[in-house]
Amino acid sequence: MKKKSIIVTIFLVVIGLATILLLESIKIKQKIILIHTVSYSNAAAFETILKYPNIIEAKFIPDPAKHPETLLSESKRGCAVSVTPFANALIAVQREPKLRIIAGSGLNGISMIGRTVSTAKDLKGKKIGTSKGDSLEVFAIELMDKAGVQLGDYELIYFSDPFEAVEAIKAARIDAVTHVEPFATVLVDDNAMKRIGTSEQLWGTHPDAILLTTESCLAEHRAELEWLIKALKEAEKTIKDEPDKVAENLAKTFYNMPAENLLRILKRQSPRIDIREYEGFLLERYETLRRIKYVDGPLRSDAFDWSLLK
Repeated sequence: MKKKSIIVTIFLVVIGLATILLLESIKIKQKIILIHTVSYSNAAAFETILKYPNIIEAKFIPDPAKHPETLLSESKRGCAVSVTPFANALIAVQREPKLRIIAGSGLNGISMIGRTVSTAKDLKGKKIGTSKGDSLEVFAIELMDKAGVQLGDYELIYFSDPFEAVEAIKAARIDAVTHVEPFATVLVDDNAMKRIGTSEQLWGTHPDAILLTTESCLAEHRAELEWLIKALKEAEKTIKDEPDKVAENLAKTFYNMPAENLLRILKRQSPRIDIREYEGFLLERYETLRRIKYVDGPLRSDAFDWSLLK
């Protein structure tokens, strides 16, 4: 028993030394705190977490509305970044001057799924599940606008947990739901529901989740952030080059579903770290957030900091 204890101790010491050497080799002073949800727009982040478990401290926060406060809190103890839906991020940077949008994570991937209905017009007077102040809500409102169904002619039911939204539509407590991949495709392919529309159809190619950090992290932990952006770009390439391998790695660890369920949604969502070309899209969605009273005034001029992508 004593011998086993000594072996375990030696193993832990070796792991600790290896972590220190790895951190020093990439000029990182401490672990990077990475806040995330569970959507497939986190795929590059998840691949990075798996590849560098000694460098990344993953923090799962299912409700993205809580990402900004978590990010501000965690940044007090080191380098912190969150993978957050674009609408939540835009609201956050407008309300909190310490926050910055620094990169992207995934493209597209949002769908409106009907339990029985197949068009947005059929949802007049019905209940649509979504998330408050989220990209999912912006998508729902703009999709219904395009269909000629005005805000107020349908009821938005808000969920802070993505899994609760799935259960609500399965139980017929709502008539439709806006959701992310891979869950939207699971509802269609495995539950015989209808895909009413996608965000790519509505907006064209666009960023879904984006990377947020704080002004202090940019100033005090630039080496860590530069390393993280490089690692995420490498993960982006790996996902595109080896989708089968990545799906196998991520399916059980993060999504609790078969790998084929991830593979079948790749055409609907892909990773993208450098989203500088989509700044105009984000500014347009900000105007929708102004219209529905989540923000006031023009977006802060320093909301975006793309310097890590140059």
